[in-house]
Parts: sequence; structure tokens; C-alpha cells
Amino acid sequence: MRRMLLFVDDNKSLLHVLSRSFSEHYDVVGFSNSGDAIEYMSEHEDKLDIILSDYKMPNFNGIQVLEKAKQTKTETIRILLTGYVDIDDIRVGKPAYDVLIDKNTLKDTQEIIKIIKDITLKKNTG
Repeated sequence: MRRMLLFVDDNKSLLHVLSRSFSEHYDVVGFSNSGDAIEYMSEHEDKLDIILSDYKMPNFNGIQVLEKAKQTKTETIRILLTGYVDIDDIRVGKPAYDVLIDKNTLKDTQEIIKIIKDITLKKNTG
């Protein structure tokens, strides 16, 4: 059975491109509105395996989205994706996510998929 990935990013073109890339490996649900994503999470918490959220978004930032996810299903893999890093914000949010991915250092989407697979393996064996 394929894993369910929820992807949240207010950049609609990036959301579309990455969702298409991830759909080869995962069942993907994408949202450009963080409030809609939080609502979806609360209604489908039992189905979500991985949540990948951009950090800087209107309404709720990525840390807030991932904190909500952690409250509803602690075993969900939570990934914060950002091109903007304010160290103080990230330190505050650390308990909310399993890993931080810097968009500026990524070579391609396959790198994100590899990171997700590595985290999944560690969580399943650890």
C-alpha cells in the first residue's frame, strides 16, 4: 500500500511541480492554503503518513501546521521545507518537525524523496 503524503506550500507552481514528482512514489494531497491543510489533517489524520510543509506562508506558518499534525498523530513524519531560515523561529519549532530541508540546497525533487525514504526507514527501525 502506498503512503499518503500531504504537501503544503503557498507557491502554487512549486506545489504543482513537486506534487507531480511525489505522485510517482506516494498518494499526494496538496494545499496552497495552510488553513485548508490543517482542516484536512483533522478530518483525515488516520490516513496521513508524511506531511511536508513550507515554512513561510500566510495564515499559519509551516511550524504551526506541523505542530497541529503532531498533536493529532505523533507517528506522522513531519518535514519542514524552506528557502527562508530564521534560526530563532526554527529553534522554537524543532519539536514540531523531524527534519528541516533547505530549498536553496536541493538539487532536485529526487533528493527530497530520498530524505523521506531515509526518515521512514529510521522511524520504522528505530
